[in-house]
Amino acid sequence: MSTTTIDKDPDTAELIENPGPRVNWRVFIIASAIIVAFSIWAMLAPANANGTMKTVVAWIAENLGWFYVITVTVVIIFILWVVPFSPPAPSTPWPQIRPTAGTRSSSRSTPI
Repeated sequence: MSTTTIDKDPDTAELIENPGPRVNWRVFIIASAIIVAFSIWAMLAPANANGTMKTVVAWIAENLGWFYVITVTVVIIFILWVVPFSPPAPSTPWPQIRPTAGTRSSSRSTPI
């Protein structure tokens, strides 16, 4: 693909002008509605939700256990493949905080 082709593509031009993250609002709203509906159902009818979820989990374990095993295996293999090629992480993003002289080392931050 040449630079002139990239420059003519309106989607690519928009990505170059606005390189930040973009939100697919249709997907976001639908996913949010499903999560909120499920949460409301679980709060209003916890016994019903509990029974239904037990049935669903039992069916998944019975009929799709093989898929779970294959998925976990693929994810572990992928992680083992990626780790050697990834750059080392910084030791810690936060500075080390050490107690100053005369300060007690205690699990409580304020006295009772």
